[in-house]
Amino acid sequence: MTLTGNLTVTGDTISANVANLDVEDRFILLNSGSNSGDTGIIFGGSNGVANQGAGIFFDNPAGVFGFAGGIASNATAATHVGKLGYIQQSATTEPTLAPDFQGVGAMHIKEDTGCIYIYA
Repeated sequence: MTLTGNLTVTGDTISANVANLDVEDRFILLNSGSNSGDTGIIFGGSNGVANQGAGIFFDNPAGVFGFAGGIASNATAATHVGKLGYIQQSATTEPTLAPDFQGVGAMHIKEDTGCIYIYA
């Protein structure tokens, strides 16, 4: 079946049981109906268990993008066990403040000298 125009589906769950899903959009808005909460993508079966897997997500209370395993497909929250690295760079400026994004472990590289600063 081919539909032309807009399609609106209302409900709690939409299932698309397909081998591959192609999305033309450059950005995908997750958690669009809320102003809080953890949000991310779960890679199902990545730990050998159906309906759960490893995820990359924004850990809202912690304020960081993180990783975790064993997240159920119906989970509404997750706690990161690792986080994405954050590397900032500038041509001539040394960091004057601790980074407020991704916190401890964030890096700043000063391009003109090659100096690397790691926030601890």
